[in-house]
Amino acid sequence: MECGGEQLYYVTHEPSQPIKGRVLLLGPMPSERHYAYASWVEWARFLANRGLAVLRFDYRASGESTGAFADTDCQAWLEDACALIPRIPGAETPLTLCGLRLGGLLGARLLEDGQAKRLLAWAPPKGGREHMMEHLRRRLAEDMAMELPAPRKTRQDYIAELEEGQGLQVDGYIWTKRFWDSCLDLAAPRQVPGTSQLVHTTHTERDLQTMTTAEWKVQIPRPAFWFEGPWFRPELGSLFSASADWIMARTTDQEVRA
Repeated sequence: MECGGEQLYYVTHEPSQPIKGRVLLLGPMPSERHYAYASWVEWARFLANRGLAVLRFDYRASGESTGAFADTDCQAWLEDACALIPRIPGAETPLTLCGLRLGGLLGARLLEDGQAKRLLAWAPPKGGREHMMEHLRRRLAEDMAMELPAPRKTRQDYIAELEEGQGLQVDGYIWTKRFWDSCLDLAAPRQVPGTSQLVHTTHTERDLQTMTTAEWKVQIPRPAFWFEGPWFRPELGSLFSASADWIMARTTDQEVRA
């Protein structure tokens, strides 16, 4: 599908039974996509088996979608998501957004913009700035592993370069000031009148006191499936079941449909 002059790759998973609801999957940062991919597909199929129509896609300039990463930002990815919502089968049924990591922040913005009334966020960062700092730490670790000659650049050095408009390679992608600024503008899920939200956290040490949404802690294998790990398809049955139950309960709730 064309959006913003680029071709978006997407896949729909339709149930064999009558459609009870729709789910739009919002993936993580592209650099985490390939680690989470198998579990993401498995999750989409799990939901389809519960009677939900699901659409998963690759953000513009990532995965199988076209475009140059240096020309994109989070606003473009929000536009991608909005353009794909009508492509989900079962238009008359309730829509739930499900976001992983960065996708949880994008879902929160879509919820605030009135694109949906239900959001399920898996391990969302505290905010866009915190998420970007996490990825910058990986860049610094990469610098150390490569044994670059001293003096090595600090995180503040890299931030200054981005603020000045220089490109920065992080996890194989070229960050621009435009991309950096758009990520910093994202906020964690928060209460929105007339909506229903659930945050699944998988890091028990995380401080989520700033979040006012419902929160569940679900144990998953470590390292988390969006990072490099020893398994191709980790056991996520508890996460899948708890999440699907929450979606199904609100799909049949007439008050939430309103």
